[in-house]
Amino acid sequence: MYPGIKSIVAERGLKLKYVASQLGWHPSYLSQIIHGHRAPKRGDLIRLSTFLGIPVSGLRVAKSVRK
Repeated sequence: MYPGIKSIVAERGLKLKYVASQLGWHPSYLSQIIHGHRAPKRGDLIRLSTFLGIPVSGLRVAKSVRK
Protein backbone atom coordinates (compact mmCIF):
# COMPACT_ATOMS: atom_id res chain seq x y z
CA MET A 1 0.00 0.00 0.00
CA TYR A 2 1.08 3.54 -0.73
CA PRO A 3 -1.15 5.80 1.38
CA GLY A 4 1.43 8.56 1.17
CA ILE A 5 0.63 9.15 -2.49
CA LYS A 6 -2.90 10.36 -1.81
CA SER A 7 -1.87 12.79 0.91
CA ILE A 8 1.09 14.15 -1.06
CA VAL A 9 -1.07 14.72 -4.13
CA ALA A 10 -3.70 16.51 -2.02
CA GLU A 11 -1.03 18.59 -0.26
CA ARG A 12 0.11 19.87 -3.67
CA GLY A 13 -3.46 20.78 -4.63
CA LEU A 14 -3.60 18.15 -7.37
CA LYS A 15 -6.18 15.50 -8.19
CA LEU A 16 -5.28 11.82 -8.53
CA LYS A 17 -6.93 11.80 -11.96
CA TYR A 18 -4.61 14.61 -13.11
CA VAL A 19 -1.49 12.86 -11.80
CA ALA A 20 -2.49 9.60 -13.51
CA SER A 21 -3.09 11.38 -16.81
CA GLN A 22 0.25 13.21 -16.64
CA LEU A 23 1.99 9.86 -16.20
CA GLY A 24 -0.01 8.23 -19.00
CA TRP A 25 -1.85 5.93 -16.60
CA HIS A 26 -5.50 5.11 -16.18
CA PRO A 27 -6.80 6.59 -12.89
CA SER A 28 -7.79 3.12 -11.70
CA TYR A 29 -4.15 1.96 -11.99
CA LEU A 30 -3.03 4.70 -9.58
CA SER A 31 -5.92 3.93 -7.23
CA GLN A 32 -5.04 0.24 -7.20
CA ILE A 33 -1.43 1.10 -6.28
CA ILE A 34 -2.54 3.41 -3.46
CA HIS A 35 -4.89 0.81 -1.97
CA GLY A 36 -2.54 -2.14 -2.37
CA HIS A 37 -4.60 -4.01 -4.97
CA ARG A 38 -1.81 -3.88 -7.53
CA ALA A 39 1.96 -4.06 -7.16
CA PRO A 40 3.55 -1.22 -9.12
CA LYS A 41 6.61 -1.69 -11.27
CA ARG A 42 9.77 -0.09 -9.90
CA GLY A 43 9.95 2.17 -12.94
CA ASP A 44 6.42 3.41 -12.27
CA LEU A 45 7.33 4.27 -8.68
CA ILE A 46 10.37 6.19 -9.90
CA ARG A 47 8.29 8.12 -12.46
CA LEU A 48 5.66 8.95 -9.82
CA SER A 49 8.18 10.03 -7.20
CA THR A 50 9.99 12.18 -9.77
CA PHE A 51 6.71 13.81 -10.81
CA LEU A 52 5.85 14.55 -7.16
CA GLY A 53 9.40 15.64 -6.33
CA ILE A 54 9.94 13.18 -3.48
CA PRO A 55 12.07 10.05 -2.95
CA VAL A 56 10.45 6.70 -3.71
CA SER A 57 10.49 5.87 0.01
CA GLY A 58 8.25 8.89 0.63
CA LEU A 59 5.42 7.30 -1.33
CA ARG A 60 4.69 4.81 1.43
CA VAL A 61 4.57 7.31 4.28
CA ALA A 62 1.20 8.89 4.91
CA LYS A 63 1.61 12.57 5.70
CA SER A 64 -1.01 14.67 7.41
CA VAL A 65 -2.71 17.06 5.04
CA ARG A 66 -2.78 20.66 6.18
CA LYS A 67 -6.01 22.59 5.59
